[in-house]
This record gives sequence, C-alpha cells and structure tokens, in this order.
Amino acid sequence: MEYKKTIKVMLICIVLIMLSGLVQSFVIYPIEKYYFESSIVEYVSWLYIPRAFHVFVVMLLGFLGLIPLFIGSLVSTFFYSSDLYNNIVTAASVTLAMAFALSVINYVCGRKWHSSAIFRDNTGWVFRIFVAIHLVSSLANTMIRNYLYLPEGQNLTFSCFLGDTFGGVLVIFVFLLFRKRFFNRLKIIDGGT
Repeated sequence: MEYKKTIKVMLICIVLIMLSGLVQSFVIYPIEKYYFESSIVEYVSWLYIPRAFHVFVVMLLGFLGLIPLFIGSLVSTFFYSSDLYNNIVTAASVTLAMAFALSVINYVCGRKWHSSAIFRDNTGWVFRIFVAIHLVSSLANTMIRNYLYLPEGQNLTFSCFLGDTFGGVLVIFVFLLFRKRFFNRLKIIDGGT
C-alpha cells in the first residue's frame, strides 16, 4: 500500500476499534451487568467483540497494525476508566498479546515473523488465520490481564477466553454475512491487487 492509503486504513482501523469499544462499554456491558454477577462482569465480558476487530487490524496491516491497535485500544479504555496509567497498561497488554499471536502464526505458517497475516495468494486461508490469531491473542491477553488486574488467588482465564471467543464468533458471523462487500472494499483500498 502506498503511504497515503496506509494512513487512511490505519485511521479507519482506529475508528473501528473505538466503535467496538463503544459498543462493548455502552451496550454489551450494561446488559451483562444486569444479567450476570457484577463482581465477575467487572473483569470478564461474556461477549467481548473488540478482540475480533483487533485481529482484523493486524490481518490487514501486519505489525504496522499494532500502531492503530494501541491508539484505538487506549482511547477505548477511557470509555470505562479515567486512570491513565492503567489505560496505558491495558492498551499495551492488548498490543503485546496481538504481536505475540501474529509472530506465532507467521512462524507456524513458515513466514517472516513480521509479515502481514493475510496471504494475498490464498484467500482460503483468511478464515483459518483469523481463528488462529484470535485464539492465540485471546489466550495471551487473558493471561496478562489475570496477572495484572485480578486479586491474588482469582483466575478467570477460561472465562475471559470464552468471552473473547463468543465475541469473535458473533463478529465472524456478521462478517460472513457481508464478506463480499468487505473484500470488494479491500480491493478498492489496496488498489485492486
């Protein structure tokens, strides 16, 4: 991608991450808080949709996607917290988990660790790559979050992982409904290559 198009895609990615954070904070969280035990919902979402958007960002931009991922995640954390230090740590942990996942998946696929996650030569892999990055990043991020934020002796790794997974399944379902429009748009952004 040329420079201007890359910046445009990065800005769109930041907005998408922020929008997913808005939906999470002001739609899903209140519903979960109403229906589930509030002490768990403070740490775990049973339908966490931003992770799927994080994966889309790194699939589109590779490691360059970590920049809009960090910025979008940082801004999104202010929807539910005003603690600057914790918000920076949260955005950094999300970014670190995604960098780890992207590196692992690229290594397993025999690619350079810093490559983009989308294989332009084989679109049949896109869904598999999405699932793999989603699962690895979810596990890595939940382990980091458990270490940083949960009271000692409390472990919600499996619950966090399930919430990320359920949110990812929902986003994938919606994506599959509109995939032709998405890929047509991707060709326009990427100059048709």
